[in-house]
Formats: sequence, structure tokens, C-alpha cells
Amino acid sequence: MTDMLVQMPPAAKAAPRAHLRSGRARAAMAGSLWSLVNILVATTISAAVFVTASRFLSPGDFGIVALATTVVMFISCAIPIAFGDALVQRTDLRDDHLDTVFWACAGFGVLLYCGLWLTAGWIAVWAETPALATLLPVIGVRLMLESVTVVPTALITRAVQFRYIALRTTLANLLGGGVCIVMVIMGAGYWALAVSQVLSSVVAVMVMLPAARWWPGVAVTRAAARDLWRFGIFSAGNRLLNEMRLDQMLVGLLGGPVMLGLFFFARRLFQMLSDLTVGVFSPVSNVLLASMQGEPEKCRRAFLIASYAPASRWSLVHNGPGPSPPCRVSP
Repeated sequence: MTDMLVQMPPAAKAAPRAHLRSGRARAAMAGSLWSLVNILVATTISAAVFVTASRFLSPGDFGIVALATTVVMFISCAIPIAFGDALVQRTDLRDDHLDTVFWACAGFGVLLYCGLWLTAGWIAVWAETPALATLLPVIGVRLMLESVTVVPTALITRAVQFRYIALRTTLANLLGGGVCIVMVIMGAGYWALAVSQVLSSVVAVMVMLPAARWWPGVAVTRAAARDLWRFGIFSAGNRLLNEMRLDQMLVGLLGGPVMLGLFFFARRLFQMLSDLTVGVFSPVSNVLLASMQGEPEKCRRAFLIASYAPASRWSLVHNGPGPSPPCRVSP
């Protein structure tokens, strides 16, 4: 491990990417609008695909893919993806910080995918769901793809360039959703859901890497890992609680794919509403609060605004009555 560490010359370390210091209010408004576009596009396309696919697929089909996705997301918690948040938060960001996080994420992504590929058959037997033996190696490709986008996404977020994230989401959902609908109509069954996930991750890589205007180097250092360790571990713990999805895993293992499919329907509707509230403000508020680390009074006011704005939007969404979506699940 020691021989992998490359010490950087002093000149190479001085490559700061400073936080936004002026025009933050304007950037916050623009970022929130792009974040809203991102959420609206994703929610609209996902809802259309969800409603269409539900007319051809059974709850069991959704449940099998949901269980495979849950296993993959559970394994992904071992990838230091949350250290991307540490890159956004870091005041004096250097090239060795970026390279260290990139290669750590990429390395863990490859290793974990290999482990998943080798153990997919055993997991299928243990879960009493034979389809997992072939689904896990396919959906598991996301482990490698999404680990590559951690640093580019952090750089784009740090620069408050949320239009690129909206572009990524739009293209990924259009391609993934379109392929999913075509495959479902052609009778591909639950494979349509699996393939659409992988295609969406491929599009994310193709959009985020050029948009970040950054390419990884080999400046992996212990000092960079130490700089990011404290915030990264905290963020990793928070991500672990959100991404483990123990509820889905327990429902799938104990209740079977059909029950998990029904649970997935209800959870998906709730997630759409949540994305339209907290999901709009959270990415923008995180980077703006990080830029105000040396300004406690501005940080306090921004925190209050960021806390109450989603609550007021959620009240409007929750109290506004509307017709139920025309969703019919085939038996």
C-alpha cells in the first residue's frame, strides 16, 4: 500500500478550487431553480415509466429488481462515496484530495463488484430468489460506474453548476426510461428495469466527467486522506443510514418479492413527494453553507432559510388534494 502513495511537489499541491465568495444569493436562486428542474424532470419521467411498466409487470417483477437493487445499494455503502461531500466542504481543496478520493472510490467499486459477481449465486440461494444470481452481476455494474462520478459531481456541486446535474438527470432518465418502456413492451420482463438502471449510470459518467473539466492524476497521499477523514466518516455514517434500506431488505427476505413490490410502490410515491421538497434545497444549501464556514452570522441565517423553505413547500404539497395516479398493476 505504501508504494502506491505518490508524494507531490510543493508547487503541485497549490491548486485551490475556492468556494463561491460573491453573488451567493444569485447563485442560490439559480441553483435552486436548476435543482427544481432536475427533480421535476426525474420525477415526471420516472412516474411515466413507473405507470407504464406497472401495466405490464407484476408486483413480483418489481420486487425482484428492488431486492437486487437493495443488495447493491447495501454493498455500495462500503465505497467512500460520501467523501465527495468532504470535497464540497473542504476550504483548501487540492489536487491530491481529488485524486485520493477518486482512486479510493474506483478501487473499492471494482473490488466490491468482483466480490458481488463471485457471491451472486450464494446470495440467490440464501434469499431463496434464484433470479438474483443473474440480476446482481448486471445491476452491480453500477458500483463501478457510480464510484467514478463521485469527484466530478463534487466539483460541479462545489461550483454551484447544477445545470450539469440537471442535464445528467434528464439524459439518463430519458435514455433509461425509453429503453425500459421498449423492453417492457417487447416482453423483457424485469430485465427492462435492471438494464435501465445500468444505462442511467453510463449516461451519468459520460456527462459528469467532461462537465467537471477534470481528469484524475496519481497524487494519492496519506495527508489528503487525513484531511478529509473526519468529515468524510461523518458523512459516510449519514449515508449509511439513508442508503442501507434495511426496511426493503427485510421485507424482501421475509415477505418475498411480491410483498416487496407492493412496498416499493408505496415507497416510490412517498419518495416523489419528498424529492419535490427537501430534494430541491438540500444540494444547494449544503454547498452554500460550506462556503460560509468563516461567516457564522451569514451561516446561521442561511441555515434557518434552508430549514424552513422545504417545510413550507412540503406543507403545500401535503395539503393540496389531487386525484390518484392512474396506476394499474397487472396480476
